Amino acid sequence: MKYFAALIITLTVGSTAIAAEDIDSLFKAPSKTAATPKPGKATPAPKATPALKATPAPKATPAPKVDKKAPPPPAAAAAPKDFKPLFNGQDLTGWHVRRGDASNTWKVVDGVLFNDLGPGEHGADLIGDDKFANFTVRFEYQVPAGSNSGFFLRGRQEIQVLGDWEGGVATKTGDGSIYNFKAPDSYASDRKGGWNAVEATVIGNHITVTINGTKVHDNVECEGPTGSELDGNMTEPGPFFLQGDHGAVKFRNIQVKELAE
Repeated sequence: MKYFAALIITLTVGSTAIAAEDIDSLFKAPSKTAATPKPGKATPAPKATPALKATPAPKATPAPKVDKKAPPPPAAAAAPKDFKPLFNGQDLTGWHVRRGDASNTWKVVDGVLFNDLGPGEHGADLIGDDKFANFTVRFEYQVPAGSNSGFFLRGRQEIQVLGDWEGGVATKTGDGSIYNFKAPDSYASDRKGGWNAVEATVIGNHITVTINGTKVHDNVECEGPTGSELDGNMTEPGPFFLQGDHGAVKFRNIQVKELAE
């Protein structure tokens, strides 16, 4: 207490008076100034949730490639040595109709030359572009029952093609005849309406014909045209022609071998 009283007196005696509250402050521990918080690193903003990637649409299955090229028609049968094909099995190249105003009903179907005529209809004769003097010609034909056609040698003499196979007999106007001139020596055509294979050789005015391997005309001399001929020039080369104004018929594998006189 003596210490405190002396202290009070001492303080009072000084030239400067000190208020009591100031004295009290002398005994109080200095208050710690609240520390100014050190500037800290800014709290990073929360990362934005990345947008979900869109699920890619499934790839479209590519359409199968289409072969723009149509498969080629069957080729004509290979010609034997020295024989030249006259029908290519694909189109009418090498042939033309007899009259331009006629209805052309010839077409190629599966390698076959087809005259597409219905009963009672009339079409056009089909003529080869090339002419021949002496030759051997081979061809195959098929004719429906009751139909009528013909294969003309040099455009003047007709090998009759007739659908009489159901009860066929050898006649001067029947199938395999040299039309209206000579009957075949025997009826050799297919009796079920199938394909018939013909080979005809012409040297000068002489004609030899085999049908399905059977000789039906042997070196027959025929000095004139037989009807429906293109002309009467018997000493001149001429084209083959297929009769098409009477009825439906099919031909294939038409081939020729030229011969010396």
